[in-house]
Amino acid sequence: PKDLSKSQIQKVEVVNRADVDNLMTLGEPMRLTPPTEEKKSYSNKDLGISFDTVSTWDIQTAQTHDPTRADISLIGPKEGDYAPRILIFVSNSTLSSLDEFSNEIKELYAPSIKNGQLTITSEEKATINKREALIRNSIGKYNTGSDVIDLQYRETVFKSNDKFYTITYANTVNNFEKSLPKYEQILGSLAMPESKDQSGCLVATAVFGSELAPQVQLLREVRDNVLFNTNSGTAFMIQFNEFYYALSPTVADWERQNPLFKETVKITITPMLSTMSILNHADIHSEQQMLGYGIGVILLNIGMYFVVPAIVLIKARKFFK
Repeated sequence: PKDLSKSQIQKVEVVNRADVDNLMTLGEPMRLTPPTEEKKSYSNKDLGISFDTVSTWDIQTAQTHDPTRADISLIGPKEGDYAPRILIFVSNSTLSSLDEFSNEIKELYAPSIKNGQLTITSEEKATINKREALIRNSIGKYNTGSDVIDLQYRETVFKSNDKFYTITYANTVNNFEKSLPKYEQILGSLAMPESKDQSGCLVATAVFGSELAPQVQLLREVRDNVLFNTNSGTAFMIQFNEFYYALSPTVADWERQNPLFKETVKITITPMLSTMSILNHADIHSEQQMLGYGIGVILLNIGMYFVVPAIVLIKARKFFK
C-alpha cells in the first residue's frame, strides 16, 4: 500500500515452515561484537616521546602548541555520560625543579579550588622508570551540558631537560579504577628525551679522541638527520638511549684508563660504523623505508659479528682435526 497508516492486518495464522512455498532464504543475522583491545605503540617525533597504549582508545594530536590545551589526547570508550581521557601536556619552562613547577600549576588551579570546583586530595613524589615524578590526585565538578558530575583526576609530572611533561588521567569517580591500568601502562612505557649531558656518543668519543672525529660525526648525523626524522626511528632511539646511557659512561671510563681495551673497542665498532654509513647515504622518506633499511643494517651486523666468526671457527676446527 502507498499509505501504510491505512493498512490493516485482517488475519494471522501460524503454519509449519515446510508448508510454505517459495520461502525467502535468509542468511545469518549480523552480530555486533565489541572491538578487540590490542596493545599498540605510539611515538611523536616532534615532542620526542613514545609510549604504549591500546587500540580502543583514540589518539588526537594538537596541530599547534597551546599551553592551555593538551598536546596529545587519548579518549577511551564512553561510559555513561563521560568518556575517560588521558591528556599529555609538554611545557617549556625556566623553572629548575618539580616543586617549583607544581607550585606554578597550583596557582592556576587556585580559582577553581577557592570556589569549590576542585579539591586536591593528595600530593606525593615517586620514582617511575628511574625518573623523579610528582603525583597529584584531585576531585572536581564537570558540567556535561545536561548535568554536573564528579570527576577524579590523577596528574603525574616529569622533568627532562628544560621541559616538563604532565600526564593527566580523568574519569568519573565511580569508573576511575576501571581505566586506571591504561594510565599506568602509559606511565610505565613512557620514553622521553635524555638529559642534555647524555646526548653525546660517549663510547665513540672516547675511542676516537674527540667529538669532532669523522666517526663520531657520522653517528651524530645518522641519529639526528635519519633516525629522528621518522616515528619508528625516534622510538628506537628513545628505547636505545635507555640502555646505552646506563652503560656507556662506565665503558668510556675504562677506555680512558686502559689503552688496550680502547683499541679492542675501536676494532670492534669499526665494522658497525661502516654499515651505519649506509643509512647516511640512503634516501629514506617513509616509515617502511626506515624499517627496511634498519632491519637490513641490523642483519648485516649480525652477519659480521656472529655468523662470519662462527663459520671461521667451524672451518678452523675442522682444519686442525
